[in-house]
Amino acid sequence: MRHRGLYTTLGIALLYASAAQLSFLLRLPGWQFSLIWPHPGIALAAVLLLGRAALPGIFLGALVTNVFLLLGTIKLNLIAVATVATPTKLGIAVAISAASTLVPFVAARALRIVAPRAPLWASAREVVLGTLVMGTASVIYVGGVASIRAFDMLPQDVTAGIWAMWWLANFCGMLIFAPFAFILGQHVLAGTRTSQSGAAIGPTLLYSAAAALALTVYMALWTADTEEISAQLSRESKLAANNTAEVLRNAQRDLEGLRALFSASTQVTRAQFRRFLLAHNGDTTDRPQARAKVWIPHVTDRAAWEASMQRELGRPVTIFQMGRTGGAVPAEQRENYFPVEFIEPLDQFNRGAVGFDVSSEALRRAALDYARDTGKAGMTVPITLRQTQLPDPVMQLCLGVYARGTTVQSVDARRAGLTGFICGAYPVHSVFAKSLVAARGDIDLYLFDLSNAAPVELYRASAAGTRTEGKPDGGLATLAGLRLRAHGMADIHFAGQQWLVLASPGPAFIDAQRTWTPWGAMTLLLSLGLVVTCIRVERLAADQQMEGERRKTEQALIAAREANKAQDFFMAAASHDIKQPAGAGRLPTLCLWPTHGDRHRNW
Repeated sequence: MRHRGLYTTLGIALLYASAAQLSFLLRLPGWQFSLIWPHPGIALAAVLLLGRAALPGIFLGALVTNVFLLLGTIKLNLIAVATVATPTKLGIAVAISAASTLVPFVAARALRIVAPRAPLWASAREVVLGTLVMGTASVIYVGGVASIRAFDMLPQDVTAGIWAMWWLANFCGMLIFAPFAFILGQHVLAGTRTSQSGAAIGPTLLYSAAAALALTVYMALWTADTEEISAQLSRESKLAANNTAEVLRNAQRDLEGLRALFSASTQVTRAQFRRFLLAHNGDTTDRPQARAKVWIPHVTDRAAWEASMQRELGRPVTIFQMGRTGGAVPAEQRENYFPVEFIEPLDQFNRGAVGFDVSSEALRRAALDYARDTGKAGMTVPITLRQTQLPDPVMQLCLGVYARGTTVQSVDARRAGLTGFICGAYPVHSVFAKSLVAARGDIDLYLFDLSNAAPVELYRASAAGTRTEGKPDGGLATLAGLRLRAHGMADIHFAGQQWLVLASPGPAFIDAQRTWTPWGAMTLLLSLGLVVTCIRVERLAADQQMEGERRKTEQALIAAREANKAQDFFMAAASHDIKQPAGAGRLPTLCLWPTHGDRHRNW
C-alpha cells in the first residue's frame, strides 16, 4: 500500500509538472506567459477522484514547476521581475506551490457539497454553483502573487493585474481541463465509473468548449490591446530618436559655420575665433549648448608651433598628453600632432586644455580619423573632460578642415589636404534633454550606447517615477531587462556612432491604455456558455424524467396486461371448476330408449 501511495504521488506530480510545462509551450506570439493552464484542471480532477491522497503529488509537481521557473527570469504581464537570492526564490516557490495545492482542495470540497456529481453536471443549479465555487477558490492564488510582491520582485502597480491573470488562468484551467481529466481518470481507475456520467458528458464538454472559446477570444483581444500599446511606445521612441538626430544635426550645422570661417580664410586669429563664436552663440533653443568649442590644427613641426604659441600667449606652451596616472606629460615624439590651439570659452577650466594633443587618446583619435577619412562629422562616445573634472560626460563632435583648393573626393586626398579640426564638446545632458521628451507623461525614455559589447544606459527621461526592471530604486537599467516588457525602440546613426532609444511604459501607462473589451467579451461568452449548458442540462434532466415516466407507464401497462391475463385465466378456471362438479353430481337414470348406437348394435 505504501508503494502504491508513492507511485500515485509521483504520477500526479509528473502529470502536473508536464501539464505546466505544456502551458509554457501554449504561449501565444507576443505573450510572455500563457493563460492556458491544464494543470489546475488535472489537480482538481485528481482531488475529486482520489481525495486528500492527491494533495502530496499536486504540491510536489507545483514545487518542481515553480523552482525551475524561478531559477530563470519571471515574465508576468509585460513585466520582468528581478532576480533574487536562491533561499528567497525557494520560499516564493513554496508559497506559490501551497496556493496551487490549496485551490483544488478547497474547490473539490466545496463541489462535493453544492454539486456532488461535478464536474459531470446533473442540474442547472449544480452548473451555476460549481462555476461560482471554482471562481471563488481561484482567489486563493492571491497568496502566490503576494509572496512575489513581498520580496520586491513585482512592481506594486502591476500586482493587481498579475493576480487577475493568475485567477483567470486557474479558473479557466479548471473549467476547460477538469472534465476531460476526470472522465479519463474514471476510465483509468477501476471501480470509479458512475451510471449518470454518460448523460452528463455532453453538457460538461460543451461548457468546457465555451470556456475555451471565451479564453481564446480574451487572449486575442488582449493581444490586440498589447500590440496597440507597443505601437504607441514605438511611435514615441521613433519621435524621440528623430528629435535627437535633429538636435545633433543642428550641433553639426553650428560647427559647420565655424569650419567655413577657417576654410575661407588663410589665417584665423584667436580674436576672430572668439568674435565669431560670440556672434553665433546667441540662440541655442534648437541646438545643445557646447561646453567648449576648439580649433585643433594639424601640426607637423612641434617646435615651431610651441614657439608660436609662446609668443602669442606670453607663456610657455608645450604639446602634452595625459599620462597613465592622469597627469599631464609631454607628448611622445610622432610625425603628426593635433593640439588644442583655440578654445572658447577661455575660462579657468578650459585654459589648461591649450596644447593638449587630442589624437593622443584612442577614443578621440578614432573620432578624428573618422571625420578626416569620410569628410563627415565624427563623434566620440561619452568621455570625461580632464580639464573640468566634472562628472557629466561629454561627446566630442569633430569636423575636418581642408586646405582651399584641395580635392576631397578620396580618402588619400582628404588626408593630404587636412589642415585641422573644428570640435565641440557637448554634455550628454545638454544633447538629449532637448530631444528625449516623451509626448506622454507616463512613458520613460532611455538612451543606450551600442558601441560597446554590452549596451550601457547614457540618459533617461522619466516623467513619472521610473521603474527599472521591477525595482523602485531607479538604478541603471539594462537593455536586456527593459526588452523583457512592453517597449518601443528606434536606432540613431550619427557621426559614426550608434545609439538606441527605448520607450518603456511608466507605472500608469499600460493600465490607462488597457480596455475592458477582453474581459467583457470573455464574460459574455462564458455567460452564454453557462446559459446554454444549464438549458442543455435541464433538458437532459427533463428527457430523463420523461423517459422514466414512460418506462413507468410501460411497466404499468405490462403489469396491467399481466393482471388481465391472470384474471382471464382465473375466470376460465373458475368457470370450469363450477361446471365440472354439477355434471358429476347428477343421479344415473334408466334409459328406456336405446341410443343410436344401441339401436345399431341391437338391430
